[in-house]
Amino acid sequence: MQKINFEDYPSTNTPIDADNLNDLQDNVEDAINLVQENLTPVVLFIGTSTTKDNITLNDSAANYTYLEIFYHTAIATSSYESTKIYNPNGKNINLSSVHRDTSQGVLFFMSKLMLINGTQITTTRIGQSYVYNGSENSISETDSIVIDRVIGYK
Repeated sequence: MQKINFEDYPSTNTPIDADNLNDLQDNVEDAINLVQENLTPVVLFIGTSTTKDNITLNDSAANYTYLEIFYHTAIATSSYESTKIYNPNGKNINLSSVHRDTSQGVLFFMSKLMLINGTQITTTRIGQSYVYNGSENSISETDSIVIDRVIGYK
């Protein structure tokens, strides 16, 4: 960006002429373009309907201020959710969902702990539990969370 140091009238060192107005307009356009570039989301990963494994991003998480991860539960009545992570590189994250299936009288708790490191998002721990009709419950190491998409914001 080129700075124009205007001087007060009556100085004629910085006249309002076509060159200075064009420089001013170029500076404003450059600033707007820079803001738009940094606010435009970048799709780093698109999963399939069954993507549960570790994933590889198209670019390093270190290059982004935020990552947003979209996911859903892999049960008969899926719920769709997302989480946004600030300064994501090197962080452990928890994708989780609590879901009630009234037709079966079941309350599901699902969780997936993952590590974001460079271009890799790896699963470090998984779990699922449910309470059936308020009494019977179960805990298992079942991976019930599917990653649909990862978007980066610079």
